[in-house]
Amino acid sequence: MFAVNPMYDEVEGDKCYKDLASLPKLPDVVNMVVSPKRATPILEQAKKLGIKYIWFQPGTHDEKTQEISNLLSDLFQMPCNTLPNYLNVTFTPSNQILHTTRIYNLFNDYYEGKTYNRQSYFYKEWNDASSKILLACDKELHSICESLKEFDLTGVKSLLTHYGVGNYKEMTYKLSHIPAFQISLTPMIKIEDEKYIPDKNNRYFT
Repeated sequence: MFAVNPMYDEVEGDKCYKDLASLPKLPDVVNMVVSPKRATPILEQAKKLGIKYIWFQPGTHDEKTQEISNLLSDLFQMPCNTLPNYLNVTFTPSNQILHTTRIYNLFNDYYEGKTYNRQSYFYKEWNDASSKILLACDKELHSICESLKEFDLTGVKSLLTHYGVGNYKEMTYKLSHIPAFQISLTPMIKIEDEKYIPDKNNRYFT
């Protein structure tokens, strides 16, 4: 993570760079917390540098920014959409509850000293119990979104919509058959032959 601000050389002890072109390496994402007037030239520079992902904090987008967003979509042949506010990203639930519900299903019976005789596949062996918990959490999340009447949260889609499924059984099939996920193992540590314990330092637990 790098700080960019032409007004400062340092921010809270971290070096501050004058612009995106001054960074030691190109970032994967640019997060802008500036006025619309300042957002446009930053977006133009990001386009020239080939940075594909731009996040606009509320209040940083205007009609010109939308035009450039459309240009980025054409340039990279991929969607580049603006959202009404940051909560539409914060409440997008895929990884936040996907990992935690699966971890709960796998290890809810765990206690110190307990071991497992094999390291399972995280997605390939996804089961109906995991899907039921996942969809229950998703339903609860959307009830929270519906109660926040003062915010436009239309960008927060249900997991059923996101994955194009209609129920928990279809969700199980979908998640257990995604080709790119087939080799993903459950985060576990081998302590000796046929004895595994959860790897609590893995990102799935945090």
